[in-house]
Formats: sequence, C-alpha cells, structure tokens
Amino acid sequence: MDVYVSTQAHHATLMHSLLKRELRILRGKGMRVAFRERPPGVFRCRMNEPRLFGRRDRRGFRQAIANAVAVFVIQEWDYYVGRRLPAGTGWTSNGDWEMIRARLKVDQFLFDGYRQECVDRLVSYLEENIRLDVDGFVNFRMQDFIDHVGKAADRILDDLLLEQENREFISVLRQFVERQEQPLDMVHVVMMSGNRFQIYDRSMQVVTKSVDAAPGAVDDEVRQEDLLISALVTLAPCQVTLHGKCMPATYNTLTEVFPGALRRCAGCRYCPARNQA
Repeated sequence: MDVYVSTQAHHATLMHSLLKRELRILRGKGMRVAFRERPPGVFRCRMNEPRLFGRRDRRGFRQAIANAVAVFVIQEWDYYVGRRLPAGTGWTSNGDWEMIRARLKVDQFLFDGYRQECVDRLVSYLEENIRLDVDGFVNFRMQDFIDHVGKAADRILDDLLLEQENREFISVLRQFVERQEQPLDMVHVVMMSGNRFQIYDRSMQVVTKSVDAAPGAVDDEVRQEDLLISALVTLAPCQVTLHGKCMPATYNTLTEVFPGALRRCAGCRYCPARNQA
C-alpha cells in the first residue's frame, strides 16, 4: 500500500522528521513500513501488507500518516493561516499583528484542542485517496481551522486593546499624582464591609471616607473602589499602608500608580477582624 504526501519544498525537512517518527513507531510494532522523498517535498510512504492483518495494519498506517500531517499543519499554522488573517480584518498596525502572532504561538491549548479534529479528517480522506496535497487539504477541507484561529486572534486583539487602555489610564493617574504640590507623607487606608473605606493620616486622624452608595446597587463595591483610587490620587501620598483587603484589580492599579509606596499591614488594631487570619 502506498500513500503520497506532498508539501512545499521549504517545509520538507519538518515533514520528513514527522513522518520518520510516526513510521518508526509502526516498525517498532512489527509493521513493514518505509518512506522516500523524491522530489523534494513529495513523500512516498509504503507499507508491505501481510495477509493476516492487512485491514488493521492499513488503518494504523493511515493513522500514522495523519498524525504526522496534523502535527505538521499545527506547527506550520502561521504559513497556512496566519498570513491570511490581517487581510480580512480592520487591523492597520503590523505591530498589532506581530504581538498577536507571538501570543498565538505560545497558546498550545488553542492548537492542541484542534489537532484530533485534523487527524480524524485526514484519516477519513486517506481512506478514499492515496495522494494528499497538504496545501490543498488545508485550503479546502480546513476552512473552519482558519476561522478558529481568526477568532482567537480577535480575542487576543481585544485583550491587547484593553491592556493599552489600562496602561494609558495608569499613566494619566501617575502624572496627576506627580503634579500634586503638597502631597501627604503617609496615609492609612482601612477597608470595611462592602469595600467602603476610611483614609487616615500618619496620626490616624480621618482624612476622607467613602460615601454610602444606594443599597442593593450591583456596582456598589466597584464604585467604592473607584472612589478609593480617586481619593488616593488626589491626596498623592508618599506612602500608603493598606489595612484589610480590596479587590485584586484595585490593588494592582494602586501598586502601579504608587510604585514602591504601597504596603499591606500584617495585622493591627485598625485592621478589620474579617481580614485578619
């Protein structure tokens, strides 16, 4: 039984190594299989069929070739899929696409989850055909793979835009803090239930407190933490001691706006009992 697999010559080295690995596994199981590359990029894979287990061995032979080709397509996704994505989108920045490409390359779950689907389609194809042109197979039988990667790229682009907006927001806050002419040397922030807070000076005198939001409002806690950030930016303290817990996103924002100035209290009489462990 012969199966011919063809790909672009500049991809031949990878395909050669993948077919070699898969067929070596079959030889380890006692199957008589081999392959030869001629001309470059065209692989003739051969199995000598025994009379007793011919059908079973043919299935294993096709499976091995499908495994090799599926891994090949996944590893070469940028060639088959990546080059098409920017053309059909509103992305105008090559820099955006380079960042998206870099993140897609490390997203193994994205591709590993699709690998078995690719194997199944290849096995089905090889049951009816002995010649497999990899480029044609991807172009005509794996359009949904292109869509799959495209949707992932869109999600990554959204994340990048949010990260950019957050960096710009942090930059504006830091500039505002730096422009304050009479910043406080130290403040203590005491967190209370519902993410309400009170801010004290070094002598533990109240500087400001959060306002009570309307009962039952879904975004009460988020609003209180926005008020906390606003209050601290206005006060522009040189050092901030946090008593209790705030939302992780708020804490991360404060560490970026006040780099090196924010610390958590390990536990004192001002710390809310519910936050002490």
